[in-house]
Amino acid sequence: MTQPRYIVPGMTVMVTRRTLRRTHLFRPDPELTELYRYCLAVSAQRHGIRLHCAVLMSSHHHLVLTDARGTLPRFLAELHRLVALGVKVLRKWEGPVWDHERPSVVQLRTPEATWEKLAYAMSNSVAAGLVNRAADWPGVTTLPHELGRSVWKCSRPKAFFDPDNP
Repeated sequence: MTQPRYIVPGMTVMVTRRTLRRTHLFRPDPELTELYRYCLAVSAQRHGIRLHCAVLMSSHHHLVLTDARGTLPRFLAELHRLVALGVKVLRKWEGPVWDHERPSVVQLRTPEATWEKLAYAMSNSVAAGLVNRAADWPGVTTLPHELGRSVWKCSRPKAFFDPDNP
């Protein structure tokens, strides 16, 4: 598992990015969940990203995905920009939302590496001592029984996106 130097279509990766100073800007509530899911769904659809797992903790997120078209940098730029702008509105936050470091992108070269990172992401709320079971995490999370089966229906958040813009 290594940080990829270039993007290869069909590459499966785990992405992690933190908020600035690990501030709890993503604390789970219905508005933030709606915003994040919508931004993720729109960005993934635009860039041909196959999302396997998404977990949004209070101060960071984990994604396991396959970059079908080799557009990962554009996908991440769009996703992180939309999430940041929406969080600024929801949380009345001024200044940067994301840490200044680049997102961590770890290439998953084997099925075992992929399963390991899926398990890590899905159990993150339990490992952090926040809940007893991953299903109890009130924010965005993917559970094992949802892998390859779950489809999100996302509504456009009213707090940030213009409802009249198609």
